[in-house]
Amino acid sequence: MLNLIPIAVLILFLAGALFLFARRRVPFSFVILAAGLGAVSIALWPFGPVSATGERDAIVLSRAGPLGAQAYRTAMVDGRITHTELSAIREAAGRDIDAEFGLTAPNGEKTHSRP
Repeated sequence: MLNLIPIAVLILFLAGALFLFARRRVPFSFVILAAGLGAVSIALWPFGPVSATGERDAIVLSRAGPLGAQAYRTAMVDGRITHTELSAIREAAGRDIDAEFGLTAPNGEKTHSRP
């Protein structure tokens, strides 16, 4: 799921640039620049570090089982967790929880089994 912050940045940049363009305060190139900055914020969002709350969530999820712990160790190699890595930790922890209760994946495959 795409977070709404980069989309809000894009809308804010565009709204401000269009407002100033409509009042003849800035050239149209500023509107293009605002759209570009908003697009860059959307493109770079997955690579940005998560907040302290996100890091605490990752620590809790790493305790779900061996897959979650491995995903957490892999994510913390560089000392920070990005949004993409947090999603991978959530997925691995979900597989650990499914394995704990003997659940299957949506496609009918058996999930990771504990040794």
